[in-house]
Amino acid sequence: MCKNQANLMHTIPITVHLSKEGSASTLGAYIYSIVDTRDQNMSVYQTILNNSTEIQVDLAKKLGTLLSKKYTSPSYVSISGDIALEDFLPVTRELFGFIDEQYASI
Repeated sequence: MCKNQANLMHTIPITVHLSKEGSASTLGAYIYSIVDTRDQNMSVYQTILNNSTEIQVDLAKKLGTLLSKKYTSPSYVSISGDIALEDFLPVTRELFGFIDEQYASI
């Protein structure tokens, strides 16, 4: 991988939409996250682009933080519908596996 490709991977945002209902559901929590790579602790800054239930906002913020820190990339995370905490862990594992496969092919 050349240096330009590595830099590009850190500037193009990762966009994720999680929903049990698919595109038929209304827009739930929508969070933008960006990581400060200059900071030793890699602080993540977030803004709510669309508010929703407390659980959806919390899960979207958590997923945005995980994505931005792991891949040092900005992220947009949207969670709609009835996503529960017990659904979050398996979906997150599957999502990270999928993204890792995509990064490996670059």
